[in-house]
Amino acid sequence: GALAILMIRDKTGNAALVDAGPGVMIDVAQQRYSGYFQWLDHLSEDDWTSFTTLIADLGTNINFASLEPAMVSDVYEQALVTKLARRQRGTFYTPPQLAQQMLNVVPFEHIEPSRRLVLDPACGSGTMLLAAANRLSQLQSDQASSTALHQYLISHLRGYDDDPLATEITKLCLLMNAMPIGNSWQINTLNTLQLQIQPPDRPSVIISNPPWEFHREGENTGERANVFLTWMMDNLAAEGFLACVVPLSWINKNNSRSSRTYILSNADLLEVWRLPSNIFHSTASTIAPAVVVLQKHGLGQYRSHMSLVKTVRTSSADIFLAEGRA
Repeated sequence: GALAILMIRDKTGNAALVDAGPGVMIDVAQQRYSGYFQWLDHLSEDDWTSFTTLIADLGTNINFASLEPAMVSDVYEQALVTKLARRQRGTFYTPPQLAQQMLNVVPFEHIEPSRRLVLDPACGSGTMLLAAANRLSQLQSDQASSTALHQYLISHLRGYDDDPLATEITKLCLLMNAMPIGNSWQINTLNTLQLQIQPPDRPSVIISNPPWEFHREGENTGERANVFLTWMMDNLAAEGFLACVVPLSWINKNNSRSSRTYILSNADLLEVWRLPSNIFHSTASTIAPAVVVLQKHGLGQYRSHMSLVKTVRTSSADIFLAEGRA
């Protein structure tokens, strides 16, 4: 919250806020971004004192105008979440360039603009949703006003995560990305797997990097990613698109066979990317990621079609992330 206040001070170019105290900055931010700062109405007196002190301490002799959303995500991923917590949750954060390449291959141009509803059901610190916001923005008319564009984005982007800190970071990053507007994003803290989306509200695009947690129960073993993939397929709109990061084991291990059978019986596999293990900062050399891009048909049986397979080697990873060429 303190970071958001200070970035509003520095990124909006409001000269009146440069020398203002925390109280004035909070009032201005709350008036302009009421949706983002709703939680301020519930602060206790002690919380309020801590909040204003944080603003004063963090804002002294520092200008946040050049702070980018990806940097905020990186701070969360690398500093605020321990390596142990990442391993326990099976969380491997997505490089922004990879997220953008995933959004680039989703054929939004063939989806009616009103139906371009994007969901990340495991949004983490918002990398996928930032890429989706950029992709949807590029498809808008040059004549659209900033207000109209913002209204379109907030009604066509949704994110869920069970980590309340992650969802706050996501909202902060989206706020920064859309300044000077940036208000009222549909980002919710909830257990995605306990939610069922009704058909009229189902997204036409799901893009995600779900947890990869491997679990063993007696003789049964599996990936948590399998459960997420099933949920995403079940809650995706008819003829919708899914672009998802998965562990390579989902493609070639027996413990994911039933998951593959279900997914490939209900969707056409458009692309598979085999990625080098070091494309994510926090993955071990023995854990390789992959990306699958699918279109749902929901027939319950496999149908023959063409799939594009891209193999990205370590030596060409930078080219792939920049240009999408494998």
